[in-house]
Amino acid sequence: MRFLKQLSRLPDNLSIGLHVLGSVWMFFLMFITTCDVFLRAVANYPIPGVIEFLKVSLVYICFLLLPEATVKMKHIRSDILVKKMGPGFQHILSIFRFLFGFLLMIAILIGTWDKMIQAWQIWEYEGEGSVRIPMAPVRATIVISSLLVAWFFFRLLRKTISGTLPNDSISQEN
Repeated sequence: MRFLKQLSRLPDNLSIGLHVLGSVWMFFLMFITTCDVFLRAVANYPIPGVIEFLKVSLVYICFLLLPEATVKMKHIRSDILVKKMGPGFQHILSIFRFLFGFLLMIAILIGTWDKMIQAWQIWEYEGEGSVRIPMAPVRATIVISSLLVAWFFFRLLRKTISGTLPNDSISQEN
C-alpha cells in the first residue's frame, strides 16, 4: 500500500524536480549572459554560443516550469468577468478550461513525439559553427512535461467534475 502511495506522488515529485532544474537553468543563463555582456563591453570578446543557448533555453525553461505551475494552478489568466458570474457558471468554465488544457497537452505530446524520436536517432543540433546544442534533451523535456501537465489537467478536471476541488481554487485571486 505504501508503494502505491509513493507511486501516486511520483508525478508531483517529478514536477518539483523539473521546476528546480528550470530554476537552476535560469540562473545559469543569467550568469553566462552577464559574463557575455561584461566581456563584450570590457574586452570586446563575446562568449561563443551564448545566443544559441538562450534561443534553445526559452522553450526548455517554459516546459520545465509548466508542470509545477499547473499543479499549483498559477497560470496567468484574467478572471475579471469570471468573478462576476455565478458559481455554477464558474464551475462549467473550469471544466472547459481543464478539458481544453488536457487536450492541448495531448496534442503537443502527439505532435512532438516523432520529432523527439528523430532528434535522438540523428542527434539533432541547433546552431552552426563552433557551438552546436543537442535538441534531443529539449524535445524529450517537452514530451515529458506535456505528459505530466496533461495528467495534472486530467486530475483537476476529475476533481472539478466530482466536486472535490474547492471553489476558491477555481476562482483564485493570486
